[in-house]
Amino acid sequence: MLQIIWQGTDITKSVSVTGCEVKDTCGARCDSLTLEMDHAATWYAWGPETDDEIEVSEGGYGTGKLYLSAVAPEGDGFRVIATSLPARARQRAWDSFTDATLEDVFRRAAAEVNMGYALFGVDRSARLPYWERGMESPAAMLSRLMDLEGAVLKCVNGKLTGIGIEYAAALPPACRI
Repeated sequence: MLQIIWQGTDITKSVSVTGCEVKDTCGARCDSLTLEMDHAATWYAWGPETDDEIEVSEGGYGTGKLYLSAVAPEGDGFRVIATSLPARARQRAWDSFTDATLEDVFRRAAAEVNMGYALFGVDRSARLPYWERGMESPAAMLSRLMDLEGAVLKCVNGKLTGIGIEYAAALPPACRI
């Protein structure tokens, strides 16, 4: 059964879901959730706001923490769109790092957007003599950095996560067909 957790509260029995689509991505794209529900008045009574946290799970699969991006009314129903990055993580700015480690760059970017961070299969102590964020979001900057490190950025469950491609390829498969 589909379970919906909104702002830490199980709202599954309070909504009527007519459609659910989850896109699991990495690199320069966010995971996303599109929920279609009936009875918009019920949803709006809860006062949803941008960056409210929402999680959906079913049959052992869960989206992890996602952030409300938009609510679009459609007749008596509505569509809820959530992504793995909060709105503040899309703000562009200039920044620079001197003699910083890969972990230092991740830590500062994560703190800026009030997220955690994690690194798997990359050298977190690798020194960057100079690194520049050129009028881009923290996630875009980290994605660009990960490309150079043979890794990808995955925003998952409230964390900016760097994952080495060779490391990930060596992991056992999640399932076999």
